[in-house]
Amino acid sequence: DMEQAAKQVAYGVMQSLVPALLSYGRQQYIEMQLLSKKKLTMRDDPLTGMFTADYLMDRAYVLNRAEIFPTTIIAVKLKHWKETVKKLGKESGDILVQLTASILGKVAEKDYLIGRMQDDVFAVLIPLVKRGETEGYLKRVDEECRMYKDSVVAPSLAMGITATANKLDDVREKIKEAMEQLPQ
Repeated sequence: DMEQAAKQVAYGVMQSLVPALLSYGRQQYIEMQLLSKKKLTMRDDPLTGMFTADYLMDRAYVLNRAEIFPTTIIAVKLKHWKETVKKLGKESGDILVQLTASILGKVAEKDYLIGRMQDDVFAVLIPLVKRGETEGYLKRVDEECRMYKDSVVAPSLAMGITATANKLDDVREKIKEAMEQLPQ
């Protein structure tokens, strides 16, 4: 029931507010998801709620000792994270890291181990991986990332993938190998 001129003014105001509201809402949603999942402990990265690098390496050692293989290792790096922090600030960089952690965790099976290895690098361990499971996980991650492609803070990921084939392969070494595949 608004006049055309008033509709145009309201539309202009909404166009400028929508990106900011979406970004704020997304940050709030991610924080609530992470906090509702579990209480943070020393084994958890404070920003993402994922395992710390040290704890994930301990879990990798346990996989070796238990002779659990095959295990797929996926190293995930946020492309353009440093540029985002430079242009939009540390908070935007943190939102991007939280969003990526949320995506990696959301599409993972309950037995996957996910840790934050560096500021913008994660590692995903898939123990006793089945045929096609890695590809299915990567496809789900890609689909989730595409949902954010038009937003101001959108995750773009580079990945390195390795796997253990037998009990002689060290998961910790395979994590390092997967991380070496990532662009610098």
